[in-house]
Amino acid sequence: MNDPRIQAVLDQIDTLLLLLMRPAVQKQLLAFLLVTLIAWLIPIPFRLFVAWLDRRLRGPKPKSADPAAFQPSTWQTRLVRWLRAGEFVLFPIFGLFLGGFAVGYLGRRHIPFGLLDRLNNLYWLLLAYRVLGALLYAFADIKTAQRYQQRFLTPIFMILLITSLSVGFAGSFALGEITLFQVMGQALSLRAIITAVIFFYLFLALAWITRDVLNGYVLPRTDADRGV
Repeated sequence: MNDPRIQAVLDQIDTLLLLLMRPAVQKQLLAFLLVTLIAWLIPIPFRLFVAWLDRRLRGPKPKSADPAAFQPSTWQTRLVRWLRAGEFVLFPIFGLFLGGFAVGYLGRRHIPFGLLDRLNNLYWLLLAYRVLGALLYAFADIKTAQRYQQRFLTPIFMILLITSLSVGFAGSFALGEITLFQVMGQALSLRAIITAVIFFYLFLALAWITRDVLNGYVLPRTDADRGV
């Protein structure tokens, strides 16, 4: 006897395969991949220039063992930080520009472009993520910026990415509505489980941010006991 849950998953896979066999869908996916590749390659010269400038501003490695001798001046550090922040947002900006051009090209040739238009919206999400990351690296030290990016920005970006894809393709695929199991007579779907995990993570993230704000800004200004 076949499990209806497994059969539902197999039906969704069959629907996906049938969709991928359509020439219009294949053209749009190919266009999106080309746009992504070109948008990623374009900033490489600028990235290499920033790395070269950073080495030039630091100067040759001195023979002295003094660690302070390796540190560039304040304005040099800020310049490199802002240039790296600018390079961080180039990829989604070029993705948006080239994606819009690809949509217009397909439209002029009377080729369906609805899928490509939906996928291009992901560049807006990526742009917001990278703008926040660029500001974080521009104003905070590297260790703090990396910690906040790993703990908050990247997970929240992945949550928004999954949500955007789920909403955008909800009419085509109902994978999230498949019941996985039941607990005390209550059916739990994949969407419900993912939603619970997301809310649990957001609760933890809020606790981490509150702790960092208290330790970094509130407690140093008061005489309160850190344990309290």
